[in-house]
Amino acid sequence: MGKKEASAPISVLVRVLFLLNMDQNTQSSGSIIIKSVLLSPNTRRLISYFGSTEKNLSFWTCRLFGAVADFGDGQFRKEIFDVFPWGHNALWPMLSMRRKDSTAEGYGLTNPPGIFTPMPAGRLGIHLYYALTDIRTTLVLLILSFVQPSTHTSIKLSLLDKGDAFSSIFRDIGKDSYALARRILDVSWEGIWGDTRIPFGTKIAAFGDQVLTSISKLYGRYEEEGPKDEPSIAEIAHHFLLALCTRPGSGVCFKSRGWYARNFDARHHHLATRDDHQTARRQENSLFNRVLPAFVKTLKPNDDPRQQELVLKVLEAAPELIPGFWQAINMTLEPRLSSRWITNIALATKIVSLPSPVFSFRSTTARSPSSSATPPPYIHSPPPIQAILDSILPITLPKAALTKGLRSSSTVVRHLTATLLAQSIKKTGEIAEEMKRASEALEEDETSGSWALGRKELLKEVSGRIPELVEVARMMDLEGGSGGKKSKEDVEGGKNKKQKGKANPSTIDPNQPAATPSTLVHEVASRLMWYYHRYLPNAAAESHVGMRNIIAPILEGEESQKDGKQQERKQPPLRTTSQLHGLRLLEELESYDWSVKIGTRTALYHVLQKQMTTPHAAIRNAGSSLLQSFFSRSLIFEHDPDEIQLWLSSFPRALRKAGTTAPDGTPLSDEVGGFLAFFDACLSRCLKTPYRYLEEGLGIISQLEGPEESRAVYTPATVPSPLFFTILEELRYRVSKEKDNWSSDLLAVFAFLRKFILSLLGKQPDLQYVHHLARVLEGYAEVEGGRGVVFDAVRRELKILRRCLEFGDGSEQELPIVSNPSILKEFMTLSSMESLSWQYQASVFTDRLRFDPTSESEDVVMLMASMLASLPGSTEAMRELLLNLSSSEILWALLGYDDEIGDAARRSVPFHYAFIQANGGMLRSDKNIRALAAIFRAEAEQSAAAAKRNANLISLRVQAEISGKISLAESSAPHALRMLNIALGELARDVASPAVHQLFATEFVREICSSQGDLYLDLTANIRGLLSESSTEDKDLVQSICAYWSSIISGAPTQTHSSAIPHVIQWVPFMSTEHLLSCLDVTLSSLTQGSQAMPEVMPLLESVLYAIMKLPSDSVHDALASRTKALVLLSLQPSRAATLISKAVHFVMESALPIGLDTTTPAGEEINLEKLAAKAAGRWRRSLPDGVTLDLFEEIIGKGEWSQSSTHTVTVLMYRRSGGRLKFAEWLASDCESLIKEALPVVSAFLDAVSGTERPLQPAVEMGAKSVAAYFNSLAKDVFSATTQGRRKEIASNCMVSLIRLFPDQAKEFRRALTAAIESATPAAVLEPEALMLLERLAAEHPRWAVSEGPFDAAVELALKWVVRRFAEDKTDKPTLLNSLGMLGGLLRHATEIKPYLAEPVLTAAVQHRLDRAEPMQFASQLACNVTLKAPNTNRLIQAIVQHPQFQLHVRQTTLPATREALVSLSEALFKAHPNVTCQPNSIAALVSLYTGTQSLADRRILSVFQLFERHRRISALSLLSRWSAKAGTSSGSAFEAVTSLDPTRMERTFLNFPQSRSMAVDQVTEYRDCDEDSYDPVFVMLLLAACVNEGSIKTGISWVELCRTSVLSVVVAGMSSREGDMRRAVASVLGLVWRALQKATFHERDQTLFVLNRLRHFIPPPDSAKPQDPPPRLPTCTSLLFAHALHCIFNPATFFYPVAMRFLLQRPTFNPNDVPLIFEMLFKGNEDWKQHRKWMITYLRDSMRGSRDWVVLRKRHTWDLLATIFQESPHDPALRLSILEVFLKFTANPDAVTSLVLRSSLLNWMENQCSCVLDGEELPWAMIVENILTMSDHEKLDANTAGGWRASVGHILETLLKRKGSISLLAVVSRCLLRLASSQSQDAPSLSQSLEAAVAWLQEMESEMKVDTTSEATRHSHFAAPFTALPITASNADEIAERDAFRVWGTTVQTLWQLAMTLPASKRNAATWDPLTSRLLAWNLTKSFSEKGRLGDIGEWARREVIQCISA
Repeated sequence: MGKKEASAPISVLVRVLFLLNMDQNTQSSGSIIIKSVLLSPNTRRLISYFGSTEKNLSFWTCRLFGAVADFGDGQFRKEIFDVFPWGHNALWPMLSMRRKDSTAEGYGLTNPPGIFTPMPAGRLGIHLYYALTDIRTTLVLLILSFVQPSTHTSIKLSLLDKGDAFSSIFRDIGKDSYALARRILDVSWEGIWGDTRIPFGTKIAAFGDQVLTSISKLYGRYEEEGPKDEPSIAEIAHHFLLALCTRPGSGVCFKSRGWYARNFDARHHHLATRDDHQTARRQENSLFNRVLPAFVKTLKPNDDPRQQELVLKVLEAAPELIPGFWQAINMTLEPRLSSRWITNIALATKIVSLPSPVFSFRSTTARSPSSSATPPPYIHSPPPIQAILDSILPITLPKAALTKGLRSSSTVVRHLTATLLAQSIKKTGEIAEEMKRASEALEEDETSGSWALGRKELLKEVSGRIPELVEVARMMDLEGGSGGKKSKEDVEGGKNKKQKGKANPSTIDPNQPAATPSTLVHEVASRLMWYYHRYLPNAAAESHVGMRNIIAPILEGEESQKDGKQQERKQPPLRTTSQLHGLRLLEELESYDWSVKIGTRTALYHVLQKQMTTPHAAIRNAGSSLLQSFFSRSLIFEHDPDEIQLWLSSFPRALRKAGTTAPDGTPLSDEVGGFLAFFDACLSRCLKTPYRYLEEGLGIISQLEGPEESRAVYTPATVPSPLFFTILEELRYRVSKEKDNWSSDLLAVFAFLRKFILSLLGKQPDLQYVHHLARVLEGYAEVEGGRGVVFDAVRRELKILRRCLEFGDGSEQELPIVSNPSILKEFMTLSSMESLSWQYQASVFTDRLRFDPTSESEDVVMLMASMLASLPGSTEAMRELLLNLSSSEILWALLGYDDEIGDAARRSVPFHYAFIQANGGMLRSDKNIRALAAIFRAEAEQSAAAAKRNANLISLRVQAEISGKISLAESSAPHALRMLNIALGELARDVASPAVHQLFATEFVREICSSQGDLYLDLTANIRGLLSESSTEDKDLVQSICAYWSSIISGAPTQTHSSAIPHVIQWVPFMSTEHLLSCLDVTLSSLTQGSQAMPEVMPLLESVLYAIMKLPSDSVHDALASRTKALVLLSLQPSRAATLISKAVHFVMESALPIGLDTTTPAGEEINLEKLAAKAAGRWRRSLPDGVTLDLFEEIIGKGEWSQSSTHTVTVLMYRRSGGRLKFAEWLASDCESLIKEALPVVSAFLDAVSGTERPLQPAVEMGAKSVAAYFNSLAKDVFSATTQGRRKEIASNCMVSLIRLFPDQAKEFRRALTAAIESATPAAVLEPEALMLLERLAAEHPRWAVSEGPFDAAVELALKWVVRRFAEDKTDKPTLLNSLGMLGGLLRHATEIKPYLAEPVLTAAVQHRLDRAEPMQFASQLACNVTLKAPNTNRLIQAIVQHPQFQLHVRQTTLPATREALVSLSEALFKAHPNVTCQPNSIAALVSLYTGTQSLADRRILSVFQLFERHRRISALSLLSRWSAKAGTSSGSAFEAVTSLDPTRMERTFLNFPQSRSMAVDQVTEYRDCDEDSYDPVFVMLLLAACVNEGSIKTGISWVELCRTSVLSVVVAGMSSREGDMRRAVASVLGLVWRALQKATFHERDQTLFVLNRLRHFIPPPDSAKPQDPPPRLPTCTSLLFAHALHCIFNPATFFYPVAMRFLLQRPTFNPNDVPLIFEMLFKGNEDWKQHRKWMITYLRDSMRGSRDWVVLRKRHTWDLLATIFQESPHDPALRLSILEVFLKFTANPDAVTSLVLRSSLLNWMENQCSCVLDGEELPWAMIVENILTMSDHEKLDANTAGGWRASVGHILETLLKRKGSISLLAVVSRCLLRLASSQSQDAPSLSQSLEAAVAWLQEMESEMKVDTTSEATRHSHFAAPFTALPITASNADEIAERDAFRVWGTTVQTLWQLAMTLPASKRNAATWDPLTSRLLAWNLTKSFSEKGRLGDIGEWARREVIQCISA
């Protein structure tokens, strides 16, 4: 059948499959058809139809593949994927074949929709049906079927790994139909990004920047295309891109570090210059997000709001992209009035306004010791300042452009430029404030701290990049800040003068709230001026701008309105905003002259006027803040800055309309205006002579009645401001002047003074002072002839004042006023009329109350309040009304309403006025109490000072009532306390604390606290709970109360304690130590005397002990030491306080024992080393308490009862008293069985102390002779019991180990008892960590116990039974099981025989269920190495591994390295068990995919398996290895492809660090010292290259170039310096193969390559016929490295070394292999690239020093002398010096080199001279060099040649390093150097003791900065010891070692220094060094694991046992 005829049957087949797939009953028939289709001949034929000229045939072939892929829910999808021709050349052009017409006839499509496309039914499916008529749609849907959600993840991974197979469908997505484009996006999101099993890197690779750019083309299709009510495709694409690109940590958006680059190193940040930062910023590896930059550049944010949103969110999620974005989009920001510039500047403003990533200033990896709510600590170095600047201001917008924008004649240009500038300065200020907080948190020096310097540099740079402040001032003046009265022509220049017919702004109604361009610019200019002064004060200070002309227009504002209705017409909102900015600006101007006149008034007058008359809360708050700031700096409020708020709250607010008159016709002026004029004059006078009025105020104190002590409570803070007395003086003058006819201004002043004096009550100690002030005011009003309604209103104000000072209970009670119907009707008529603003409305009502007393009835006032409550400013209006009410009944009636009137009243009335107006009857109402509590709480939340004043007011009233002969119970105290309980109980502690302090400082509260009545209960309900037990201030506050209750307990008989005890317990937490001990002594005496009140006294004892235990440790010990005996005896009696008593006794007794002496004490959790060291030193100095003697011991034993306290006591006695051990041994021999059950820690301490003596106690020996085996058996049962707790198990294990040491002759009985205990135990008990650690310790100390059917065999057998159940039944493993698996694996090798029938199920379960877990795989590997399995079973396990789905995760390298290494180890063990059976090609092929070709242990194991395969199968593994690829999850077609897949970067690292100890023998996996696991294995590389050359797959010149660019030839050449002869022989063979193959090749670099190889060929002589097996001679490393570099550069000619190397080789006819090439030319070259050349040569010399032969070559050229000279001449190049020091490290790591340098080159003398100029960061390299010298040199030879003088030089160098100090790593190295120096000399050096003292002092200083986890043992095996061959500091891991393993480094340093102290003579050991070191050594020994504790031969254990003998002597 031809191709033309083939389409018809294929289309029929597609339809048939569709019909069969519709019913499950017919799917079996379809499966048969599909299996026939998938036969190899049929698939080959179908594949040949792709790309056919018959498009119809190609179309139906794609449909057939799709129908098969979707048949039966995709059951054949894997088969289709495997046979699909992904590499077909015609496949991808088919993606461009679209249908040209709208009919389906082109491809003969007439079937229904959805044949193989799993689309939902509906309109979208119909749309997709019509799209299915083209080839592209069909092929796209076929590809999408492989990644849809129902597809298996392995198929998705395979598709995504096929390069562009998936991403190609996005190339023309912009032209696809709506349905297809949406289908692509939906499946991509759900099938790929929704599949968590797909590796993140694979997803990122599939959605690169090109794919995202293709998707962004859909933005142009914003019109509706799809079904109705469906979003457009542009909207769908927009949300798809938002989800991918804007969420850090998901999609293609990575979590970044803000402005910190990816390669940013905080430790060397100070070494980088700004140029370095700019270079790093352009490097790709400096970005976290590498996909987004290229994508964002393609977007058009100015053309589409969706794209703009995407750009902004991307830049917000990844701030690191902003600098590159400025450069990429090339925005036109040159100021001009054009639409393009406007859109650009608007976008730039939005970008600048993005949130600053200040979160990156804090560490994301540091562990916070406190709760999660505590923010992480700050990083020690700020980000690069240039990166911050690029985010603040666009790079393309320089200072000149900004200045030009501000000077532009266009208002729009000026406004947009100023807006951008304002946002930039604001952002700068926010960043600078955060940097300041970082500097303060890190406690930096302001002059040298990195954050402080960075902040200064940031502000300096920003100030230099923005226009001068003069430009902003000019713009403000240009816009007519005085009201906007300048014409538009004046503003915009001559251009606009020609325009006619435009309205002048000055002719527009000024009351019309319209925003003109002028007001827009003026607002932003005002804001900009404020930002300059707030965020850039230095730049503002340097400018010479007169602020008077700027502030005046802002403060003057609009003209004052003449009536209330005019006030309703407000000024434009932007003008109000400008005034707000002006007020904030004034607050920043500390030096502003407030006496300057603005108009006819001072500036302060205008500020006060705005604050008092404005209807805007923002203006009012800004004015209050400004006045608070100004007055707090002045002398008149220096005594109490909080008093300012009282003045502001007392100012009048109501405004009168012009022409208002009193009822008698007296004209009434505006109250605010009149008062302000009066106040302004008084303020000016007071500021001139403040001391005069200050003395007047203080002089009143002496005039008060009462004794001198009562007047002593008055301080300057309680006296009003001098301004108050200035007002009194002025008022007296005005009264005398207007005595016949008082004006309304006097009424305003009297009203203000009345409100202010009442507010002063909150800060008065009593009422005398305010009564005096009230009398003064009353004297002013007592004038003859006073008449008129104004005078009566003044008398009314004074009457209200007098009545309030009597707290509402005065004798002058007014009768309630009866409501007047006419007045009520008048007000109701008024309420129906047009309402005025609240200021005028409040003025009308207050005037009516003042001048018409008959108006103050409840009905009228309620109507007034209802009218005011409906106004916008209801709070202020209601406040004016309530403060002018004279009737307390009406006031409280309003406060009691439950409607909006009552709510408004309670929100507006001050607490002090409401409380003063409440008489005793009102306070009895629960409703009123709650209202007062709500008012109190509201004011307290706003100001803690207000809460304190209100609390003082309460105490003031209570004291006044008590002094008036009213009892405390009848006074207002009960009601006030109830109110305070409600209010303070709902406040935070920090808010309520000032009020509580004020209360407890009063006499009546102390009296209440000393009683036991209801008032006491009210007080302690909530108020006492607000006192902090940890606050010293709070404790001092209540000490008198605590003393009272302590005396009650101490002085009363025992029988009377019960009633007082509950009250005493409440105050125990606040008692001093003296009072606590007094209570403790009373309770102990009561309990020890057998008191009947024990149930009542025991709670007191518990609370007292709890309080004592919270004291500092020294205080606790001193308090309890003398009372320990009583507590121990008391603990033997059952009581509720037994646990606390036990803790107290345990603390005291534990403190009497040096830390670490008792090994059963836990090490603790995360701690601070400073605290650990202090604790160790404190316990080292303490001795046993006086009462703890052997008599107490006998008394405890005599009672026969054990408690935790007695156990702790006797345990300490075992260590501290040898006599106690003797008596205990006698008793132990008689009754050990019960003692083990009840007091096991005592037995453990006894055995531990006895086992360390040379002569064990005789009773102990006798005990062993009798029944020690029985005791051992009892202990063993405890250890292997499932019910025993872990702590007891560990103690029992210690006892068992001690018994084995004490009784070695009982070993057989012990072994039998242990075996019996294990056999009777449950499998779970054997796997407990304590049991396994015991067995591990016994296996290490007693290897002979590993006998047949011994304890180890029994334990392993039970454990395997339990492990197989856990692997098979549990889905996850508990951490304890994983830990136990590691110990069990180590125990396997001690078992004599592991039964295969037990091991096989474990291995099978591990392979099936735990292939992705490291610990189970490691255990399985150890098990496979220690068991003998049958060959079929072994082979079955191998097949189970390679066929497991999780195996592919290891192949793709997505698992942890430890898991992969364990899996490889298991596989190796299985392969080597039966190689003849296991080495099958299919199994080896699977292992090839797991191989990565590196030098890691896992890869070397795999390589040994490959050689095992060749040996036993006797066939080459070349065919299998040719499929290997360095790219995970892929395979190669030939050895050539395998070689070219190698990573060139890793190959370069391989030849630079060639493992010269590596041998060609790979059958045995052995370790070699220069192994680099991150480099390729040279053995594998050479074998692969040889196979590549032999198979002849390199046929073209391009292939040769591609091969050589991998640096494979450089790796082979580097092998000529190998120490192993077989390696050099292999290298010569491979080079010969390559050389011969190159003879026939043709490519451009061939001649150069042959030239280099021919030069190298001269050094490889032909093999000797007599000795053909002799290897070629070994070349020096410098020679092989030079040729390796040369070959590398030939194929990478862009490197600078290419011309240098080739010129060097070409210019010399012969090459001397025993010389250092290029050394003088590269080190001292004078061209512009000399730095680069010198750096390369220093690195080359470092890499060349690999052994003694290399040193011989380097020494010929005086390499050391040259580098030393360069080092001395580079004092300001720290990077160069560090690289030279690393070369010196390599030199001194070689014995021959270090000896030669010391003797011939005077290395030590040179170092001694250079010590004085060591730079920061160089101390550690210097110390490492010294340790290399001490470690690698021949001391005898040096002594013989220098007469011991070299030791003095070393000592001097170490002394210098000790003085400089540094990190813990440096101290560790210096300590080891001192120890080596002391150990290698016969006599003591005088300086060693001084060095030891300096080192100990340094250690103690560093402990305060270190925080470690003593429970972690994962880092205890880190290597940081000599000989050093590389600088950790240059590898950026020295600090990582110190942070990751700080505790290990600290512990080893302590041990080293302790050993150093031991080498000194006893006469030179002093307590200053010996005590700290010994105590710390014991603490360090305590943190070791259980298996390490007590291990013989350990230094810490030896020291511990010696200390036991010393302290018990």
